[in-house]
Amino acid sequence: KRKNMLCLATSFRAGSTVIRHSHAVRTLRQTYFHAQTSPRSVTRSFSPRTMASAQVPTYHVLQYSYVPDILEKRDPYRAEHLQGAKDMAAASKIVMAGALTDPVDGAIFVFKNVTKDEIEAFVRKDPYVINGLVPKYQIRPYMVVADSL
Repeated sequence: KRKNMLCLATSFRAGSTVIRHSHAVRTLRQTYFHAQTSPRSVTRSFSPRTMASAQVPTYHVLQYSYVPDILEKRDPYRAEHLQGAKDMAAASKIVMAGALTDPVDGAIFVFKNVTKDEIEAFVRKDPYVINGLVPKYQIRPYMVVADSL
């Protein structure tokens, strides 16, 4: 089996023909189906680490647009606003969040493995939104192509 796996890797590196690539893929499929029918092979071929790495995380960005005089108006609501974000971060739902500066006219929140409905619920509870400091916001899917987290 290792020889066949090496053959697949070599095929890609050497730029070999489609026929050789198809043969290697067919061999991998046979190995996979054998692993499905043999409990011993499953344990040996598919470790929990390998299976966990197969799950792709999803990300969303929440972008707030602030009112022009946010710095003068935010003080009564700031502690509760920050605590809401910190609670979501402690629950591993927010990866990072912060205000845009120079000028301070909005904020960005990056959510991981959270539904759009959960983000909407977060927004509805935010004191900045409730008290009119965020006249508009948007939630968008975010495709991460590089990170160091």
